[in-house]
Amino acid sequence: MAQKSKAKKVAHARVRKYMTLKIALRDTDIARTIVVPDDVTLTDLSDAIMRIFGWLGGHLWEFQLGRNIAYAEPSEYDADFEGFCERRDSNKTTLAKAFPERGSKMGYLYDMGDGWDHLITRMADPKEPGTRCTKTSGTFGIDDIGGSWGLVEFTEKLKEYDKNPKAKLGDEFFQILEWSGFADEGARKEFLECPNLQELTDMLQGTLGE
Repeated sequence: MAQKSKAKKVAHARVRKYMTLKIALRDTDIARTIVVPDDVTLTDLSDAIMRIFGWLGGHLWEFQLGRNIAYAEPSEYDADFEGFCERRDSNKTTLAKAFPERGSKMGYLYDMGDGWDHLITRMADPKEPGTRCTKTSGTFGIDDIGGSWGLVEFTEKLKEYDKNPKAKLGDEFFQILEWSGFADEGARKEFLECPNLQELTDMLQGTLGE
């Protein structure tokens, strides 16, 4: 009897719980709603955000809880900002701890220069388990384009250019068009075509190991 009881406890302990998070890139229409295990860390969530928002990952990042607490990997700490808030290790903080209940919120800042500011909100718990993307809007981000304002402006001009390649859109636009790789028609159309749920789900599962 004791062995059976112990086996039941072990089996119960292996059952993963999941939560639903909505992640919105402020000042844009880009947002993703995802279902993820609550035992993964904030570092894991950062990796997932990089994938599903299209960030290249070449800049500093941190999660922000109010104005006084920030979570990041120790190697990601920026010495210039050390004194502004309490720094905590994102490798040691699970989503269950970071988002304890429905309505819990946290910011995610990528690239301290461009300031890509995401708002993460825990939504109602999913009815079924399994890592996946359940809702999406907008396309992807573009590193080093000048923040949300620059991204929105470039994306609108890119749509106009796609309809009319002879449109007069300014020298700066064509400079960005070259270094971003969107001078290639295929790459441009792929970017402007919003990613579907299955593509984003594959990214999530590949990143989180499911």
